[in-house]
Parts: sequence; structure tokens; C-alpha cells
Amino acid sequence: MDWHQKFKRTFIITLIVGGAVSLSLGLVELRNDLLELLNKMSIGKSLLAFGAVAVIAGIGAKASLTSQTRNNVRIRALPWWWVAVGIATAGASIWGFTSWLLSIAGNDPSRRLEAVRTGLTVGVGAGGAYALLLAVRRQWLQEHAHVHEREVAKLNQHDATERRVTELYAKAADQLGSEKAAVRLAGLYSLERLAQDHSEHRQTIVNLICAYLRMPSLRPLSRTPGSSHEDAYEQEREVRRTAQKILSHHLNPNSSGFWSEMSLNLYGAHLINFQINHGRLKGANFSEARFLGDTQFFGTEFQGVTNFRHAEFQGNLTCPNSIFEGSANFANATFKGNVSLREATFNGRANFASTAFEKVANFKSSFFARSAHFESSSFDGAAHFHKVKFKGIANFAETIFAAKASWRSASFERETSFHGATMLDNVDFGHSLFTETTLFTSVSFGGRAEFVNASFDNSVRFSWSRFDGRAAFGDAIFAGRASFSKTTFEVSATFTQCTFASEAWFPRATFRGRAGFDGSQFQGLANFKSAKFFGLIKFGRVNFFTASQFEYARVGLGDVAEHIIPFGWKVARVESQYQLTRDQ
Repeated sequence: MDWHQKFKRTFIITLIVGGAVSLSLGLVELRNDLLELLNKMSIGKSLLAFGAVAVIAGIGAKASLTSQTRNNVRIRALPWWWVAVGIATAGASIWGFTSWLLSIAGNDPSRRLEAVRTGLTVGVGAGGAYALLLAVRRQWLQEHAHVHEREVAKLNQHDATERRVTELYAKAADQLGSEKAAVRLAGLYSLERLAQDHSEHRQTIVNLICAYLRMPSLRPLSRTPGSSHEDAYEQEREVRRTAQKILSHHLNPNSSGFWSEMSLNLYGAHLINFQINHGRLKGANFSEARFLGDTQFFGTEFQGVTNFRHAEFQGNLTCPNSIFEGSANFANATFKGNVSLREATFNGRANFASTAFEKVANFKSSFFARSAHFESSSFDGAAHFHKVKFKGIANFAETIFAAKASWRSASFERETSFHGATMLDNVDFGHSLFTETTLFTSVSFGGRAEFVNASFDNSVRFSWSRFDGRAAFGDAIFAGRASFSKTTFEVSATFTQCTFASEAWFPRATFRGRAGFDGSQFQGLANFKSAKFFGLIKFGRVNFFTASQFEYARVGLGDVAEHIIPFGWKVARVESQYQLTRDQ
């Protein structure tokens, strides 16, 4: 029994008890005023009438009580004996009240006439109340019957609609399996119209379209123009392009027929000039997909997990200003054309590990809110990371840059690693900011390496690295320990006007070209033990705030007079070598 049934039963019991109390009060009123019965009969009649009506109303309402549920109304038929009880109650009320009032009225004719009239009035009132309750119950039944009919009609209409949708869906699915391209196109447009009219089936229909695109595409057996195989291949391409256009149109929030909260599963699909510009996707799986021609995702918002793992892009990928709210996985993907992710936003983990960029890769002004992984990737074309912000870990370990690469004015706010990277051409880290520990250990710099005006707020290590081109660190700031131990500079190494706020370690470093430290400040220990200087040494206007160590540092043969030796040191011949020794 639910709460409203309990409430109704409580109300009925209260009505019956109240009626009984009113009836008792009426009796007391008449008994105390027997002498003035005729003068005060109106009060007694009112109380008697209310009491009788309340008792009968409670009994009638109890008889009409039904059992209800939220979605289903179960009506209980009124038993025949309740009608007999109502008639008997009305008759008993007339007989009982009339007999009692006659006994009080005595032999006075006028009082006896009034007593009979009062008894009849009570009986008629009780009967009228009972009849009123029956009318109310009948009205209630009619209303609920009407509501029930409407619900049944609504359910029937829903069932009919669902059957119709199922039939249309099945027919369209059959059409997609047809051998004729025109029939397959008709099936796609039928599915589009069905999804537009029935939003609850949109994801299912999108899944069916994606399943069609995942099916193996035809391959022309003959390249002869006009051959049957060539025609079938071109027709299939047209069908696939139509399926892609349907998805592209309805995934754009600016279109009139936008389908929200859609996810795409195009795992292993063959896509032709695929485009979803300014779209919005709940989730997208393009793993192992092949993108033939150019692919575009201009300003597209990927709200969930996006997966391009092992995908292959035959043409250019263009998706500037795109937003990846969840993780973006491009691991092991292959980009045979140019890649543009300019001003893209990666709010989740960005994974480009073991990815192959065969042409230009443009990440200018992009934003990585979490970790960015490019380890073991290869960039055969130019790599642009100009003004990129890395809020999380940036990992470029073991990455190969075959062409020019630029991180100019980029900011690295967490740990950064280029350990073991190979940079065959010029690289530019000028004006970049490294906030946490930075690793350039075992890196091979094949061209010019620019770190001019770079800032290292924590420790940085270039140990065991090799600079085959010019190394420029002018005006760089090293707030933490800077380690260049066992580093090789094949051409010139410029550290002019640099600030080393902590230890500067160059033990066993090799300078085969000019080593310029003019105007630099060493606020911590400057360690150049066993370093090898084969070119000019320039330590003009250098300030060593603490100790400097150049023991066993070798100086190459040449015009010693052109060297600017660090203050407190001198070039001396030790056996067959020139070394730096302390100037006593």
C-alpha cells in the first residue's frame, strides 16, 4: 500500500469518527433542550444531518477506495451489498430518528409532526449524500478511464512508431548491402532522415554508418578507363564520400541538423578526403584508419578520448584550433603529408610516441595542459613548436629531427627530456623557459643550436652531448646547476653574457672551436677540470664569485697571445702539452 492510499484511508476514518462525534453532540443537544425542542430543533437537525451524512459518506468513500500504482490504475468494482447497506442505512436513519423524536415529542400533535418531518429530512439527506458519493465515484471512474485510454493510445502509437523505425532501419541496412551504388546511396539518405526525425536512434545510426566505412573498400582490378572494375571502384568511393559528408554535416553545432553527444568508431576504416570542420565529438576512435587524400579537422572539439593510434595519413592533416578535452593518442601514427596542429589545445594526455612525421609538422602556439609524449618519434620535415606551452611533462627522448626544428619562445613548466635525441639540422630554443629539471643528455646536435636568452630555472644537463654545429648560449640564465660534463663542441661555443647562478660543470668537455665566455658571471663553482680547449679561449670580463677550477685543462697549440685566460690562471707548458695552471 503506497502513501496516498494510506492517507485516503486515514482521512476516511477521521471522517467517520467526526461524524459520530457530531451525531452524539446532536443527541446531547436535543436531550438537554427537551422543553424547547420546537424552538431549537434547527440546531439539532443540523448536527444530526451532518453526523449522518459524515458517517454515510465515510462508508461510501470506503466502498469506492481503489488500489492504484504510478503507471497502472487497478479499479475495484463496487460490491452489490454496499448498495443494500446504503439503502438500509437511509431507512434505518429515518425509522430510528423518527421513533426517537416521537418518544420525546409525547402527545403534542405539532411536536410529533415536526419529529416525523425531521426524521424524513435526516433520511433524505443521508440518501442524497450517498447518491452524491456514487456520482463522484462514477465521475472519477470516467476520468481515469479516459486517462487510461489516452495512455493506451499513446503506448500503441509509440509501439507503432518503434515498429516503423525498426522496419525503416532494417530496410536501409539491407540497402547498404546492395551491389548497386545507387541503392546504397538511398540507404544512407534513409538512415540520415531517420536519425534526424528520431534523436534517440541517432547514435545507433551513426554506428551503422561507421560500420559501413569500416568495411574493406573495393580495389580496382583494372585501371583501364571505363572498365567495369574501375567504375565499381569510383562508385564505391562516391558512396563513402556521401557517408562521410553525412557525418561531417550533422556533427557541426552550427548546422541546422546538429546531432549532439555522438561518438565515432572508425577503427581501421578507409576514409577519403575526410573532413569534420568545426565539429563536436563525444569520442572518436580512428585507430589503424587510413586517410586517403587530405584530412581536415578545423576547430573541431574532441570532448572525450580521441584515438589515432597506428593511423596512416596519406595526405595533409589540417586541424588548427582544435580542442582535445580528453586524452589524444597518436602513437605509432604515420603522417606522409604536412601536419598542422597550430594553436591546438590538448587538455588531456597527448601521446605522439613513435610517430612518423615525413613532412612539415606545425605545432605553433599549441597548448599542452598535461604530459606531452614525443619519445622515439621521427620528424623528417621541419618541426615547428614556436611559442608552445607545455604545462605537463614534455618528453622528446630518442626523437630524431632530420630537418630544422624550433621551440623558440616555448615554455616548459614541468620536467623536460630530450635525452638521446638526434637533431641533424639547425634547432632553435631561443627565449625559451625551462622551469623544472631539463635533460639534453646524449643529444647529437648536427647543425646550429640556438639557446640565446633561454632561461633554465632548475638544473639542466647537457652531459655526453655533441654539438657538430655552432652552439649559441648567449645571455642565457642558468638558475640551477648546469652540467656540460664530457660534452663536445666541434665548432664554436658561445656563452657570452651568461649567468650561472649555481654550479657550472664543464669537466672533460671538449671545445674544438672558439670557446667564448666573455662577460659571463659564475656565482657558483665553475668546474672546467680536464677540459680541452683546441680553439681560442675567451674569458674576458668574467666574474667568478666563488672558486674556479681549471686543473688539467688543456689548451691547443696556436697563438697563445690571442687567448683571454680566466683571471687567476695562466697557460703553461707541461711536458709536451699546454695546460692551464694557477697564476701564483
